[in-house]
Amino acid sequence: MKKLTLVRHGKSDWSMDGQPDIDRPLNTRGYNDSHRMAKEFIESNPRPQVFVSSPAIRAISTALIFAGEFDLPKSEIRIEPTLYDTDAEDYLNFIRSLDEKTESVMIFGHNPSISDFYTLFSDQFLEIPTCSMVVFEVSASKWSEISPMNCKVKELRTPKKQAV
Repeated sequence: MKKLTLVRHGKSDWSMDGQPDIDRPLNTRGYNDSHRMAKEFIESNPRPQVFVSSPAIRAISTALIFAGEFDLPKSEIRIEPTLYDTDAEDYLNFIRSLDEKTESVMIFGHNPSISDFYTLFSDQFLEIPTCSMVVFEVSASKWSEISPMNCKVKELRTPKKQAV
């Protein structure tokens, strides 16, 4: 069984007028939530084999915090441009392209893509809050075969609530 975890980046800082969206950093709450959520994830889950992040600073920062909590070298985080300014279909296409030897992956990205992906695979609309994690179990033997028929939500964890 394969495991997919989507993490929406932590809360970002909007204080700098005119800053390009891709360059927005995390704010204090974003940093704090990222550390706490990473520690909570570790309590009940093994370290994913692959960490992938959007190239946006806030997503990379969230990934770096999680990697640090897992003692994963920064160099192990893969930056994937197709995960920025995109949609759930692009996320799905990226996931379908993963190496079949990979059994578990953690992807750090954005809304609305993560919420739309959740809706596609759960048949329930939910606006996924910042720094939330959605863990999916995939019963397909190949990532290329992932579909709503073989991919189910195992856990949804948000910073304001515990596991849902």
